[in-house]
Amino acid sequence: MCPSPPPKKYAIIIGAGPAGLTAAYELLTRSDIIPIIIERDSQVGGISKTVNYRGNRIDIGGHRFFSKSAQIVTWWEKFFPVQGQVASSPDNPLNSPFNCTGGPDPEIQDRVFLVRKRISRIYFLKQFFAYPLRPTFELFHSLGWGRTLRILRDYLTSRANPITPVLSLEDFFINRFGKHLYQTFFKEYTEKLWGVPCNQIKPEWGAQRIKGLSLRKVFLHSLRRQTDDALQAKTETSLIERFHYPKFGPGQLWEAVAEEILKLGGTIHLNHSISKIQIESNNVTHVAALDKQGNQLDFPEPDHVITSMPLKDLFHCAIGNIPDEVRNSATSLEYRDFLTVGLLCQTNDMQIKNPLERVDPPDNWLYIQEPNVKMGRVQIFNNWSPFMVADPTKLWLGLEYFATEGDSLWSLSDEELIKLGTKEIEDIGVVNRLQIEDATVIRQTKAYPSYAGGYENIEMIRAFLNSISNIYPVGRNGAHRYNNQDHSMLSSMAAVDSILNPSIPKSNIWRVNAEQEYHEMTRAAIQSNEDN
Repeated sequence: MCPSPPPKKYAIIIGAGPAGLTAAYELLTRSDIIPIIIERDSQVGGISKTVNYRGNRIDIGGHRFFSKSAQIVTWWEKFFPVQGQVASSPDNPLNSPFNCTGGPDPEIQDRVFLVRKRISRIYFLKQFFAYPLRPTFELFHSLGWGRTLRILRDYLTSRANPITPVLSLEDFFINRFGKHLYQTFFKEYTEKLWGVPCNQIKPEWGAQRIKGLSLRKVFLHSLRRQTDDALQAKTETSLIERFHYPKFGPGQLWEAVAEEILKLGGTIHLNHSISKIQIESNNVTHVAALDKQGNQLDFPEPDHVITSMPLKDLFHCAIGNIPDEVRNSATSLEYRDFLTVGLLCQTNDMQIKNPLERVDPPDNWLYIQEPNVKMGRVQIFNNWSPFMVADPTKLWLGLEYFATEGDSLWSLSDEELIKLGTKEIEDIGVVNRLQIEDATVIRQTKAYPSYAGGYENIEMIRAFLNSISNIYPVGRNGAHRYNNQDHSMLSSMAAVDSILNPSIPKSNIWRVNAEQEYHEMTRAAIQSNEDN
């Protein structure tokens, strides 16, 4: 059934993550097209949602609010202004020279961006190494002078004689960092993430995630004084030293965006999964969705369909004249799934002295490079925001595991995963198992689109989607590209640009996070056109 007569112009938006919510907001504020959002989860935010477990909040994967795009930063700050100083105490640890003069006091107001210092380390050889790497005596001493000399020798060799052609992610890493540094600090973690050896992974992942990063830039960055530029626009994303973060995690911002969409006249259907996308004559003519009880919503003749659902799922439910090779390639696309084991721990005086200060360990993330530990990363939620924890005198950890739905790790029960996490976090010396007083498990499917399986035919899949006049794939899973949330937002903005101005090619969506300066060039041209 149709829930109500559809508006004269309407767009079906599949997915209420950053891409879908951005598309809906852009349509509502820039056009007369009414968005109807279909979301299979019970809450908005996608993988940028915040899960609330007994008042303790979990950020799935960790989401720093940082972008080289001034447009994205301005967009975020429309909803959440950057914090000012805490009025109650000039010595409050939340005060920072990077806070916004006259900004809201985070102890009083909730819709606010905190300014957070980024601290990350790599666990390797049963030691913690600062990341980004810094050329210090401590680093060289911890690595050992023999290993340090091999790293420098291999790096110089790779620069003088790079691997050509670059056929794998391993080739990409070796060309950027040298073989020995790659094996020391990148290989094990990356293979945990993707579940296959680096020499079997397409190099596109490296080109998109760390396209501007090299050993030379890491060392130069460590010697350069940090500027006051809030955008840090000239800094590689992997090297940023501070970022903005919503007081209660990333989902808090996306919940605020969803509220605004409803106020502006949009519709959001939670707990609904897409069951059919009818394609006729190069046009989507019908979309259907089912709720948890099997009741169907029908949406006939949508003007536009903006989709962030995984391409694999999209082609499973698409009906129409789709070439077999396109459908087969799309349905053979692969993904990695994500497990978070949340551990609430008692602390000692050494770990938390002031609940608003960084706790011990002081990191946002720990990257686990050790091969005998299945855990990939550890988030210390207190250090993202002290307000993520119901009792800030407790230590709130997120142990992150990468898996594939149905494999041996994914198939472990919650109790078995908690047992595994407890053992591994104790093994690396972060907490003692006797400190742990509560635990939970969060499972997130299709968190990472893989550069394997049907990906070798991704250009054919994209060409087919480009031929469907009113469908716009956006976001990480919609484009099957390992995007950050700002890239997902930019892809939705590109989709809306194309909808509102047919002279702008729909194929621009695929250029987001593929051509580094694309956004700066096109947004200036689009804004000029709209102003005229």
